[in-house]
Amino acid sequence: MIAGQRKAHKYIWIGIAVVLPLLMFLAIKDLDFTSARTSDASGELPVSFSLSGQSLKIQVDTPLKSTASLVYEMYTDGSRGNILGQLEGRGSYEFLISPGTKGIYIMDAIKKEELFKIEF
Repeated sequence: MIAGQRKAHKYIWIGIAVVLPLLMFLAIKDLDFTSARTSDASGELPVSFSLSGQSLKIQVDTPLKSTASLVYEMYTDGSRGNILGQLEGRGSYEFLISPGTKGIYIMDAIKKEELFKIEF
């Protein structure tokens, strides 16, 4: 580098060091870091369903906390039955259920925990 380039390089880096924190501050000044998400506290399920004959339609309105959510049948004694399919995010899903199904379980496949239990 020649002397002129070194001088320009120095001023450019000093300018970046001053402008970048200022831009970051302006970008986050309106964000609220103190409020917590209250979607789970409202008691409203992020999924809705409709049952017509042997067809179960599930509408996922808001994203679930697990991306690997599996839907299982619930037998009349409350035990988990056959797997119906996977919920991959927001959208509409349709599954065929067997006769005598009392409800469904929506489970987190990775953590092996129950997210929702819906009885018909």
